[in-house]
Amino acid sequence: MVVIDLRKGTVPPVLCECDVIIHLAGAPIAHRWTKSYKQLILNSRIQTAQAMWDFLSKSKKRPKIFISASATGFYGDRGDELLDESGAAGNDFLSSVCVEWEKAANAFAALGMRVVSVRTAAVLGPHGGILTKMIPLFRKGLGGKLGTGAQWFPWIHRDDLVNVYAQAVVDSRFVGPVNAVAPGLVRNIEFTKALGDVLRKPTIFPVPAFALRLCLGEFAEALLNSQRVIPKKLERFEFDFLYPEIQEALRQIFLA
Repeated sequence: MVVIDLRKGTVPPVLCECDVIIHLAGAPIAHRWTKSYKQLILNSRIQTAQAMWDFLSKSKKRPKIFISASATGFYGDRGDELLDESGAAGNDFLSSVCVEWEKAANAFAALGMRVVSVRTAAVLGPHGGILTKMIPLFRKGLGGKLGTGAQWFPWIHRDDLVNVYAQAVVDSRFVGPVNAVAPGLVRNIEFTKALGDVLRKPTIFPVPAFALRLCLGEFAEALLNSQRVIPKKLERFEFDFLYPEIQEALRQIFLA
């Protein structure tokens, strides 16, 4: 892991000795979005990439590959529209962050590097991620759909996401945006039921959209947006998903 001090703009020289850069830096989005925190979300992603680019542009030796995180938030709120990597960006805050994020990554192509932007869905795993915020309520029997529950909920198991990054390192077909989402598309209400079934808890307490907005502010839109995202490139590359369906993914996390 390379640590970049944004206050000083310093990048460790060891960076140019690497074969691959995997750029995962970024402040968590699961937070109330004040004006200052929104700026932190953007800066923590863009400025780290820019610092590396500035350093490597002056170096004779450089990595061959730059792989950057991005997010399915790129697409914004799109209802039932089927979204592959050719889909246009949305017009909300997270969309604008993802556009700038990917723009910062694409700059590395000018340095002769293969660039990949991994548009990541909600990551499901036993430690960290979205589940850590949901499980306490569900275990108390207080889980329920968000808003109408009709919004599409893109997701991916943590182990599959790790494998996406691993394959992106060795497979030269990975170029540009790649949707890191499971093929088993579900709506929020279906995800909620699957989680309740695995935990053997009822899911009868819906959270109205107005309550989410009252508690979470603008961040609530990230939970209410509908993104019917498909992994078109991964399927074309014959990527082998370990957990393509939500039920088996949740069973592995909680019953393994």
